[in-house]
Amino acid sequence: MKNNRLKYLLPFAVIFVLAGNYIQSILTTVQVLFLIKPVSFLVGEFLGVTFSYSDVAGFLCNEYPIAIEKSCSGFTFFTMLILLGIVTYFLFSESVNLKKSIRSVSLVLLFSYLFTLLVNSIRIITGIKLQIFSLAHSWFPNHIVHELMGVLYFLLSMVLFYTMVKNQKSKIC
Repeated sequence: MKNNRLKYLLPFAVIFVLAGNYIQSILTTVQVLFLIKPVSFLVGEFLGVTFSYSDVAGFLCNEYPIAIEKSCSGFTFFTMLILLGIVTYFLFSESVNLKKSIRSVSLVLLFSYLFTLLVNSIRIITGIKLQIFSLAHSWFPNHIVHELMGVLYFLLSMVLFYTMVKNQKSKIC
């Protein structure tokens, strides 16, 4: 039965990834406000900095040369978490019924959103701290470290998310 699910989940996953990438490419900063507004608030509160909003540039930090905009919104990460959560649920469920599936997918959507905000906020806070450090130390390869840090944060967070969804699946369904 689970092998049978895999043959349906694989095309779903491919289509979901392609659609997510396409949507990411056409979104504007205004359309990702649901991600960048709460993140800029969390980052501002944690670091004690303020942000000004621009429809074009996103949230601009008033104290440092930092912007939280579309490219750092975490949209791709968010869509990957949704996909990972849904595939994990359907692969590891003993049986699938409509009511439990709707409830579980709704919980995956909510948890994916909240987890994205948390991870993206931590990633941006770390990025700002690295930016401040690199301004004081010209030898520091900030751009390379910034990119590598983002990849590592998102990859490790996806592993953690998968583990949490897999472990919680039986408790919430």
